[in-house]
Amino acid sequence: MRDPSGAGWPASVMVTGATSGIGLATALLLARQGRQVFGTARSQDKADALVRTARAQGLGLDAVVMDLTDPASCGDAVARVAERTDGGPHALVANAGIPMTGAITDLSEDRIRDVLEALGHNVRRCAPWAP
Repeated sequence: MRDPSGAGWPASVMVTGATSGIGLATALLLARQGRQVFGTARSQDKADALVRTARAQGLGLDAVVMDLTDPASCGDAVARVAERTDGGPHALVANAGIPMTGAITDLSEDRIRDVLEALGHNVRRCAPWAP
């Protein structure tokens, strides 16, 4: 489904990491703009809280449970969104990640690799249309 305003933005958007911070703010903003938003959450409790937050502001927003580190979970989430849209998601806000605290020089190479891989998987696993 394309943006009915003609502004060029697809109407259905998946926002990963939508339960807090920038992801939550982005999901709510897009919902306020009339987009069909699917926010991802790592648990059903967090997904339910996301939907409640949106509804408390008078916004429609759907949530899907997804674990970014699990390819099957990502595939299932994208498939659920595709079933509820015209083959979407039609846009992806790849916000989810693994938090890093402290100086990068204090982190192990394995931890840094985990963080960077999560960021890359965020796009690849959730944007099946990407080359």
